[in-house]
Amino acid sequence: MGNQLTGEQIQWICQRVYRQYPAVAGVRPSLQSPKSGPTDRVLLVFKGSAQLADGARLPVTVRVTADLDGRIVKMTSSR
Repeated sequence: MGNQLTGEQIQWICQRVYRQYPAVAGVRPSLQSPKSGPTDRVLLVFKGSAQLADGARLPVTVRVTADLDGRIVKMTSSR
């Protein structure tokens, strides 16, 4: 992937994600190029799990699309 974010930009994005989705706090994202759409975007995928009241674990995936300036364009989660 030729287009990349700096470490500082990734850290800034991670802090925003951790604040909104504590289930993935501390998880380092995998970086991918989006399969479609603008080529000046990067996809960060965070995979973690949340503990439910009954003790079971629920997988949580947070996908963040960011531009090369480090701004979050879109953030979605699945449970």
